[in-house]
Amino acid sequence: MSRPMALVFAVLLGLCGSKCFAQEEDELGKKIATVESLLQGTRTPLGLIVAEAEALLDRYPMPEDHGRIYYLLAHSHAVAGMSRLENAQKVIEFAQKALDYPLDPTLRLRLYICWGDALVLGDPARPISVRRRAAAEAYLAGLKEARQFNIPDAAPIRPALSMPKARNEQGVVDLDSFYQESEARMRQLRSIDDLEMLQRRRGVLAGQLIYIYSLEPRADEELRTLAEKALGSDPQVEQLMASLAANRTSKTGPTVKPK
Repeated sequence: MSRPMALVFAVLLGLCGSKCFAQEEDELGKKIATVESLLQGTRTPLGLIVAEAEALLDRYPMPEDHGRIYYLLAHSHAVAGMSRLENAQKVIEFAQKALDYPLDPTLRLRLYICWGDALVLGDPARPISVRRRAAAEAYLAGLKEARQFNIPDAAPIRPALSMPKARNEQGVVDLDSFYQESEARMRQLRSIDDLEMLQRRRGVLAGQLIYIYSLEPRADEELRTLAEKALGSDPQVEQLMASLAANRTSKTGPTVKPK
């Protein structure tokens, strides 16, 4: 792998290798967090994590539970290092399994990122022209699914801080109303956080497509063909092609920021 590619994907390993975002703090979420505490990069004890996850699959049989557990398995193998072929293959296997179940949209898009990255990183002996075509199909599948989440292009506007308005006849703040206002604001902020995360995930998917197709040998028409097959006549196809052309003109790769 070339040094520039290694640097870009090192950043993405940080994105795929950080704490599971959007895992709920319910009973299963707490158990998942306990398993996550075992993650130690390339020293991650995958055998122990797989055993713990299998026990969770038996204990929590609901489809939405299985999605979260398979996400944990994909995430753990990504943390352990996708440059190892066996880990990359497991990332792909568990990502595909997780995507068969109900799962938080931010986690779903993250799985498509890790799936594509595993296809690029897992077998460097294969030509990049072969690896990137396979990876592009994974990234594009993520962009296709992202359309159903109604992700805005503009950054959501955060509500301004304000004093509680609910007061009794003596002008004293009504605590029940104050708590209701505070909870409503927190719900709004959480919704905005989710939208911002979805925007970042979508941006990473597009950025990875642009990066891998900026590498030699050029294959712009291959990207267009794959994008049109996945996205149809969506304006995003032309946006991708314009970004690829601009990337070549500037001779700099897209900036991919970890969360």
